[in-house]
Amino acid sequence: MSGPAPEALRRGPTWQALTVVAAFPEVHQAYAAIAALRAAGVHAEVRDDAYVGLAWHHAQALGGIRILVPPTELQAAQEVLAGVEPAVVEAAAAASSPMEQCCPYCRSARVERITGSGFHDIRTWLLLGLPLLLGRIRWKCADCGVEYSP
Repeated sequence: MSGPAPEALRRGPTWQALTVVAAFPEVHQAYAAIAALRAAGVHAEVRDDAYVGLAWHHAQALGGIRILVPPTELQAAQEVLAGVEPAVVEAAAAASSPMEQCCPYCRSARVERITGSGFHDIRTWLLLGLPLLLGRIRWKCADCGVEYSP
């Protein structure tokens, strides 16, 4: 392939500067705002969500989780975000929270966590000189009696 390069490759990438339209302290709030913007047809990106997810205590120092839009869509994005109510954001957070523990065999919600006797911790302390708190999490279903680990 010795022909000339296509026009798009010769021009290079066309980057567009993005503008911060909003910042949120929590990841679920930022993603609820992104969903509203994308549903309205506004191109939007999230920045610093992974970092705040790992080091949440740095969120304020970073300025929160930023939502960025092209400058040409800034006005539309502000109108969309003004229409998003805080109750909608909290409902999205509640929907994304982990579900209750239930039995994988009979789907009963009547399960209880089984706590260990501590014998394993004492045994490792005597053998190794320090206790290893490596117990597995076990659950027992009150309806079918099955013990399982998630």
